[in-house]
Amino acid sequence: MSIKVNGLSVYYDNLKAVDEISFDVSEGEIFGFLGPNGAGKTSTIKVLTTLLPPTSGQVSVMGYDVVLNGMEVRKRVGVVQQKVVYEVFLTVEKALDLYGLLWGIPKAERRNKIDELLESFGLVEKKKTPLTDLSIGLQRRVQVAQEFLHDPKVLFLDEPTVGLDPLSRRYTLDLIKNKAKEGMTIFYTTHVLEEVDYICDRAAVIDKGRIAVVGSPRDLKQKYGGLKTIEITLGDSSEKAVSSFLSELTHYSEQHNNVLDIKHERTLNLITLQTKENPGNLLNEIILLSSNNRVKISSLIMKEPSLEDTFIKIIKENGD
Repeated sequence: MSIKVNGLSVYYDNLKAVDEISFDVSEGEIFGFLGPNGAGKTSTIKVLTTLLPPTSGQVSVMGYDVVLNGMEVRKRVGVVQQKVVYEVFLTVEKALDLYGLLWGIPKAERRNKIDELLESFGLVEKKKTPLTDLSIGLQRRVQVAQEFLHDPKVLFLDEPTVGLDPLSRRYTLDLIKNKAKEGMTIFYTTHVLEEVDYICDRAAVIDKGRIAVVGSPRDLKQKYGGLKTIEITLGDSSEKAVSSFLSELTHYSEQHNNVLDIKHERTLNLITLQTKENPGNLLNEIILLSSNNRVKISSLIMKEPSLEDTFIKIIKENGD
């Protein structure tokens, strides 16, 4: 395991910021760490990166205890914080070179790595540009790139796409995914939950200092996401045929108790159903009933709850 957390608690005087949490992160895994403000995310990350001693519990990164072997942990991790920190008047190339120098990377090796990173991060044309003249998105890209100079085994990313336009954001996320495929472990925090859906293998939700759930984005949505929506857009069909179709669909739903709500928006030729169950059988029945009643369907769309909907539901249930 790249990260092992067992019974971690963090107190600030009498305030319990983190309350006996436990989780593991495997090598090469992208692990999302989610929670509302004040949930305990920052305190946990500070412990994992040796910036804060735990009040109790055991925490190790790459097999090294964060309290007993802090120096060994720091050699093996990289951290990208929300705030962009750099020497403002340096060029991209010089900033990367300085960062590599601080890590004690020999000059020749440093030069080769910088060339590789400039290429892979799309920064070759900007290498002579002062950091202050870059867009926020490119500044962020430099900040992420510099952490790859010393080849960390575990990379902690705190809101790495803040301020990025959609194109830059996707570019950065894909670079992170590629690094994980090469074996790097990523510990990822963000409030943009569609990023978690796109990039994370698993995610933990922390609230009020305790882990509420852990699982893959897909598993979390299926287990906690609530209702699935089926949208039926009708083609050119007679009012009588549509009425018969709706009647038979309602009867089927009542018999099988698998639909919580059916709405028909006549002006939009749209029928909307909401269900908790796997809608496979329901979709088949919709197609059969539409055929039997000679109702034309222009489109049939199933919408699963978003990870954001799931997150909100988990936090609300955890507060009850």
